Amino acid sequence: MKAEPAPITVVDLPALRNVDLGPAPIRARLDIPRLQLSAPVVQDIPTEAPELPNTLVPTLPPASVPTPQSASAGLRGESADSANQPGGGTGRLLLARVAPEYPLYARRRGQEGTTQALLRVDEAGRVVEVKVIASSGSRRLDDAAVSAFKKWQFASVPEGSAPQGSWVQTSHRFMLTQIKYSLLEDGVADDIRVTETSAQDATPSGSGQALRQFLDAVAEGRLSERSDRAHVQLAQMRKALSQWGVVKSVEFVTTAGPADWTAYQVAEDAEANAGVSRVDCRWAVLAVVHENAKTMWLIAVDRGGTVWSARAGPAS
Repeated sequence: MKAEPAPITVVDLPALRNVDLGPAPIRARLDIPRLQLSAPVVQDIPTEAPELPNTLVPTLPPASVPTPQSASAGLRGESADSANQPGGGTGRLLLARVAPEYPLYARRRGQEGTTQALLRVDEAGRVVEVKVIASSGSRRLDDAAVSAFKKWQFASVPEGSAPQGSWVQTSHRFMLTQIKYSLLEDGVADDIRVTETSAQDATPSGSGQALRQFLDAVAEGRLSERSDRAHVQLAQMRKALSQWGVVKSVEFVTTAGPADWTAYQVAEDAEANAGVSRVDCRWAVLAVVHENAKTMWLIAVDRGGTVWSARAGPAS
């Protein structure tokens, strides 16, 4: 007997209704601001700088520690705010700063840039970790900055107050000399290295006043041109000073070169007018605020306050 097919029942399903699944997920995009250059920060101060004071460096609050990105976003380029606002972290006292050496490879290839970094400082004041949050664009420059940052020394804090350490934001700008003047033999300034400066180091006597008087004399055309080379250099410097504007303040930054007075050979084409073949000098780095610019200067000053070598570049 042939089997009968099973009956088929047709069921009318209700129309699908729109189901509210809630708002669509939002893809958040975190824009990390690129911090503006502030190293070194130059403030209006008297032209004759006193002894180098201790520096209070703002730290980041513990909630911002896990990643450099979150810490950077919290700073928004204004690190002082994070230290002064309630719950915004506390400051760490900077006792000793080491400036990076300019890598020869980078210098010869004209590489410049600013390395921005976070430093993790332990309770003893040692830098135990450095994270680059914005590269200078050159691996060699970044490595030089990191190497120097690791040598910084901060004041200690009570045991147990920062078991994970404190995060400090800083930056260093590598810049090549744009303006220079020298009565010393060629290459002397190229071999000068910026040295570590601690709170106990005194500002080289009269360096700020010496630079201020030198800049005034150059701008007013009163400086004696002791060689053909100096004539060209002073003309270029005078033009730059006219663009930068009136000098408002001069601030000592750090010492450079040998710690003691050192005799240097005077350039052959300047000996006759200088009246000496060798001169004792000390080196210093100073920050100058002009009406329209900020500049950094490496100068060699003799015992009488005469500037024998000066190199300048933009500070910001």
